[in-house]
Formats: sequence, C-alpha cells, structure tokens
Amino acid sequence: MKKPPVWMSLVALLTAALFTAGCGTRMTGGYEIETSADNTRYPSVITDAGTFNFSSAKTVGNRTFIPLNVRGEPAKSENVRLILDVLNEFEKAYPNLKVTDWKIEKQQYTVSAPPIIFGIWITHEPKRPARGPENKPE
Repeated sequence: MKKPPVWMSLVALLTAALFTAGCGTRMTGGYEIETSADNTRYPSVITDAGTFNFSSAKTVGNRTFIPLNVRGEPAKSENVRLILDVLNEFEKAYPNLKVTDWKIEKQQYTVSAPPIIFGIWITHEPKRPARGPENKPE
C-alpha cells in the first residue's frame, strides 16, 4: 500500500487543530464540562458545587432541553448516575410536571472528537390532581 503524500497528512493535522482550537474542558461539580475558546463554560445545569441549577434549561410547550455538556459516554456508571440525578432533581424542582419521556442528546466517540453528553430532552405534561374524596368529580 502506498503512503499518502506528506501534504495530505499536514492538511489532516491542520483540520483537526482548527476543529479543536479553543475547545477544552474544566472540572465542574466533579464532571468534565466542555469549555469554549475564552474558557467560559457551555451552558450546563451542573454547578461548581455539584448541584443542579435549571436556569439554563429551555422549555417550549411540553418539552424541555436540559444542557449538560459533559464529556464521556452515557453508559459509564458516573454518567448514568448523573442522568438519573438530573431527572430526579428536575421532577423535584417542577412538582407540577409529570415526565412522560426523555432522551439523551450525545456525540459518539470518533477519531477526531471525544464522546459528549450534550443534554437531556424531556417530554412532560401537567400533573393531574389525585382522585381522592376531596377531588371527587361532580
């Protein structure tokens, strides 16, 4: 098999450098969070203390996107725990909403990019009052 010309290797290296320039990570709340060129954090509900602040979550109708921007595979044990903790805290923060479905927005590992969990898409609906003697329909 013939080796590729040197210029092709240089173009590949320059392309990889351009795509990753200014990107990096920082530890926040025990998780590796993506950062931008000016070392500011991409939106994430994870605080430096390791708690969750849902002010960066976006809701339209019955759907909410919760940004995480955590480096790593969703199936790693610490990330499974993170995802379940975020869902649990979302339900506590919004007791009037019932989560009906959720999905992970992620980037798979590739040769030029690490795996990243961008966030969680949640579908929800308003909770209906419990049917008890005081909530009996007329």
